[in-house]
Amino acid sequence: MGFKHKHQGRKPHTRLSARFVLLVLAVVAISSGIYFAWNHSAQQDALVSRVLSEARSLNREMLATWDYIDASQDRIN
Repeated sequence: MGFKHKHQGRKPHTRLSARFVLLVLAVVAISSGIYFAWNHSAQQDALVSRVLSEARSLNREMLATWDYIDASQDRIN
């Protein structure tokens, strides 16, 4: 009868479009994964920095307190 397309009911460009959509989705998924991993790492670094800053501040306050107690020890006794 004539030439029949091997994908009956589907046009060839539909298959190409589906591949393109899958490729775009894969790129978006990978990019999103990288972004979220980087964002999480940056937030962790900022948290560690804030905690270290607070710890250093508390350390200075404790040292100042001990220095005051040492200087006032004769009056305390």
